[in-house]
Amino acid sequence: MNFYSFHQGKTLSTKEVSGEWTVRPPTQIETELGRVVYSYSQITLIIQALQESHSKWSAHTFDKRKAIILQGLMHLQEHQKDWFEIAKTELGRADVDLDAEWLQFNNWIDHFKKHLTMDLAADRKPRGVAAVVGTYIWPLVNTIQSSCMALLAGNAVILKPSEKSTLSTLKVVEWMSQEPTLRDHFSVLVGDRELSRRLICHEGINAVIFYGSFEVGMRVRQDTLSQPSKEVLLFLGAKNPSIVLDDAPESCVSTLIRDAFLSTGQHCRSVSQIWVQEGIYASFLKRFHESSKLFKIDDPTLGAYAGPLIDSSMLDRYLKFTGISEREGAHILMRGKPLELKHKGNYITPTLAAFEKMTPELMRKSVSLQTEILSPHVSIIRFAREEDLSAFGREMTHGLVASVWSQNLDTAKRLARELPFGQVSVNQSLLTWDPSKSFQARKKSGNHAYHGPKLLEQLSLLQTID
Repeated sequence: MNFYSFHQGKTLSTKEVSGEWTVRPPTQIETELGRVVYSYSQITLIIQALQESHSKWSAHTFDKRKAIILQGLMHLQEHQKDWFEIAKTELGRADVDLDAEWLQFNNWIDHFKKHLTMDLAADRKPRGVAAVVGTYIWPLVNTIQSSCMALLAGNAVILKPSEKSTLSTLKVVEWMSQEPTLRDHFSVLVGDRELSRRLICHEGINAVIFYGSFEVGMRVRQDTLSQPSKEVLLFLGAKNPSIVLDDAPESCVSTLIRDAFLSTGQHCRSVSQIWVQEGIYASFLKRFHESSKLFKIDDPTLGAYAGPLIDSSMLDRYLKFTGISEREGAHILMRGKPLELKHKGNYITPTLAAFEKMTPELMRKSVSLQTEILSPHVSIIRFAREEDLSAFGREMTHGLVASVWSQNLDTAKRLARELPFGQVSVNQSLLTWDPSKSFQARKKSGNHAYHGPKLLEQLSLLQTID
């Protein structure tokens, strides 16, 4: 079976083929799900069609666009079970992981419906045609949510999904396009990285929302320097810490296990390093280690808590970092390795690296503590005093999200304010957050693009008429 781009409610097949690839599920890599076929010539074709239809879409009031998008989202909600099955197969995700994303997505829809407003007075206008280059990481919460926000601001949208989540994204937009007024302004363009580059650089694209690594994001920024009026919003990598103080509640262990290993550690909000104060370091390390042995890793259709990594290149990359951590002074309590099952897939066991000694200089030079790995690789780092954390925080190269754990809320909130991260949770999971609040990623995690309602401001233009 072949899969093509989706435009104006229809599959957009092509005779002029630029490339294709076979989709293989990470749970059973010897199985073929079909072939994705794409053409670079479709970029201009779809952009021109959306430019023509954009005037109709932008002429709707904010409330009218909101109602239309909600109708599309309601069609999507009717297909929860169908999407779960596709995501299990294509992305190798477990039920508990999909449940968490669906809950967070529904919380956002509820906020979208009841509370999301924008003062789109005469001085704010839509930008035009927006390109969303999506991610396989929680695509509903990230890719689809950003697409809806771009539509709500009055832009027509071309969604280019990650090559790793093409089938599941196509189905989402197909279901949403059952709302007839929406389908003419929301298209999916499938393809490879070169297609993404050509789409982003096309003069007909007025705004870009990009999800990806820091390295690719910097190439996107470089490629668009000659188009200064194009809004380029970059949502990049992460290396999220959790700070566990001596008086942290014991329940934090189970939450941090979830934050570290749900999605097999492949979430941009996954906890990848846990800083534990020395008073409870030994007991915390023991409990976390024991808990890390308990959850099941297997095909998600068999009820596993964690599935495989998304592809073999991520598996190879993951295995290298155990040795890197060890060379940087970590004691390896759990050594990640490929997991041999009866069905061949990208299955691995977790890595747990314990750093009993750390200085700001060692932190600055560390590869394992400064690199996004997107896998179940967790570093646990001992620290002595709260005031030491400021120096370590300055050396951290990413700045997406963090969490602080303490029974003293005044201390926890004071410490949270000092951390150089866009959003800091206090005594709660990083995988559940308030959709009504906005924040901006710092450092290598993004170029201050908004997560949340204030994204609407960046997706519209200011015009003053005296």
